[in-house]
Amino acid sequence: MNDLRELKAAVLAAKSCNLQVMAEATTMENGYTLSGASPEVIIATLEGLGVLAGGLNCGFGPSELKPLLTRMSKVTSLPLVIQPNAGLPQVVGEDTVYSLSEQNFAEQMREIIQDAHPSIVGGCCGTNPEYTKALRKIIDSIPNLPFPQTGGVKTLIADRGREVWWTGNWDEHLFLNVKAFNGKTMCLNETTIDLFSLTELVKKEKVEIIRLDFDAWEDRSSEVKEFIQELQLYFTGPLSVKGKNPEVLSGFFRYYLGKPLYEKTDAQIPVEIQKCIDKYLPGTVIC
Repeated sequence: MNDLRELKAAVLAAKSCNLQVMAEATTMENGYTLSGASPEVIIATLEGLGVLAGGLNCGFGPSELKPLLTRMSKVTSLPLVIQPNAGLPQVVGEDTVYSLSEQNFAEQMREIIQDAHPSIVGGCCGTNPEYTKALRKIIDSIPNLPFPQTGGVKTLIADRGREVWWTGNWDEHLFLNVKAFNGKTMCLNETTIDLFSLTELVKKEKVEIIRLDFDAWEDRSSEVKEFIQELQLYFTGPLSVKGKNPEVLSGFFRYYLGKPLYEKTDAQIPVEIQKCIDKYLPGTVIC
């Protein structure tokens, strides 16, 4: 899938049926999804969703996807999966053919395996059982498999368009404390502010993270969906959230795109809030 919103909806639907999920995204030629997510944001989002494995498929051949999966491997400990096309399609007469032979495809996959260390490999458009057979031979010829997963030493948080390395120390980050009253009105430093003004201030101050407090929320819990979607439309950066209303926080975790922070106010997270996190974003970073 080439849109994080569609990807999240599909993962949540599968998990609601008690299925274990492996999820992959498709990028454009610039290495971003259609909705503007980088490889780092994609894999952070999949971590947040709690999938078993994540990665890339379709779109291009192995050589084009190799640098993108390598970037993912440097920021995650999640098992990676990749299923490229057999190169790029070409129309010859009335037929659509792909540029890579079985052996060329397998040789390019060797480089991906050695550099990005995926746990699961395969092929998408243009491949067939003969490509899989050639790939199997290449895998058998690579010594010291499986390679260890080395990424994810630090904690990555993200929204739909930008990732931030979370250090665990607020003094090391640029942030704003914001109280959300309803879908249109918030409070910053005891001053009422609307969404547009907030996003302009965020850009001016080069804020990394918005710390969102829902304890003063006055609107219906169902309105959280529109609020989060509008906020993420204007602000490109991770959100940190806190609050005590499970219904309001359920809306946040369900519709937030990315991997957020949750700031607990007590030693233990309340049971109903933990259920919200486990259902929608089990990979949420707790602080």
